[in-house]
Amino acid sequence: MAENSSKLVFPPRQKRIRHIRSIAGRNIAWKSIDAEDETLITTMPRSESANSLSLAAVEDSSLMKRAYQKNEHHLYSLGLLDAYATLHIGELDAPAFYKSEMIPNTINPTFRSLPYPMDWMDWHEAASSLVIMRLWTRHSIPESAGQHTEPVLGYSETEHYDGFQLLIEWQVDLNALTLIGKSSSDLHFSFPENTLLFELEDGFYSATDILPVNQHKRSSMLELDQKDTASIHSVHSNKTKVKRSCTFNHILKLNTVMDCIADTQQSSDQVRLSIEEVLGQQERGFCLKRELDQHRSKLVELEAQIIQQKRRLQIKREMLKTRQQLLENRTIDLAEAKIRCQSNMDDLQENEHVLEKNIKMRQTTFHSLNRRKKELIADLFSIYPIEQSYDDSQQFRIRGIYLPNSVYDGQNEELIATALGFTTHL
Repeated sequence: MAENSSKLVFPPRQKRIRHIRSIAGRNIAWKSIDAEDETLITTMPRSESANSLSLAAVEDSSLMKRAYQKNEHHLYSLGLLDAYATLHIGELDAPAFYKSEMIPNTINPTFRSLPYPMDWMDWHEAASSLVIMRLWTRHSIPESAGQHTEPVLGYSETEHYDGFQLLIEWQVDLNALTLIGKSSSDLHFSFPENTLLFELEDGFYSATDILPVNQHKRSSMLELDQKDTASIHSVHSNKTKVKRSCTFNHILKLNTVMDCIADTQQSSDQVRLSIEEVLGQQERGFCLKRELDQHRSKLVELEAQIIQQKRRLQIKREMLKTRQQLLENRTIDLAEAKIRCQSNMDDLQENEHVLEKNIKMRQTTFHSLNRRKKELIADLFSIYPIEQSYDDSQQFRIRGIYLPNSVYDGQNEELIATALGFTTHL
């Protein structure tokens, strides 16, 4: 019968770190510890896995909890607290793989949901059922409401915020937790002080020794009702016979099917992980190939641009060479023109000297001619008088014959020459 009863116990589903959806705290109270009692921190022993214990043993076991314990020297402060939480793998000195945001002014902190899937941590550690949760708190200050932080993912050494102290450290096997509600709407009851909750895929879990009071009342009422029903069946057992809905063979088949399902799920998880690993490697290869193609295409474009720039540079060099040749020719022409200009300037200076001499000679000749003319006129006046025409003041006559300097009016030139010759002989 003992073997049969052990067969009827269905082992719970394996719970892993990757199944954690969120974490929360309820009825968190600050504990002030005296100076001589600061070292009074007790560590509860690690509980066994749920697969190796029966349900009764799991309910009686501790849940790997390390916290500041009550004693007569502890003083409680029920004021509002600022709190944040860190999650570690099942080693006390392991770094945190998740650090939540800081929630101010509360005694019931509910932290944000953890990102899913947990690709930011090692897959073999995400498959572990052992986890350490540490809750860090401080008394609320007026500036707390304006302080906002973000969750930190990945393995890192915990950098504590200013003024925070470790209030609760809970080392727990997720398989030893007890379901207390399917959703947050099922948690409308009072919790003991410093209660920590884990939200998994199928609901909220907590330690078995801190079940809510209402749940204890419901379980006691259920046990009383079951006892009453059992007594009624015992009274009517002689009259009626209850028929079983299943047999031992059916239960064995059901256990076998459940084992097959669990093995299939484990195999599928392994295959999925292998596929994800292969796809990750292929994706990395595809990404590298795409980047290589992009770099090649960019290199081809750069080479084409370099060729075009070389052609433009060659054209500009030819133009520069042509311009330089033209500039040299122009320089030579300018040098020759400068030489010619210099020679012309020399000739011009000589011509200016000659011109000045000619001007002086002309002036001298002009003055001498004027003087000789005046002498001749004076001689002519002294030899024979020249008469002015009465009709025209611009005409002169010698004995009635007009002189050649007057206006020509058709006079006989031979007669004028004869008169002038005669006058000259005189």
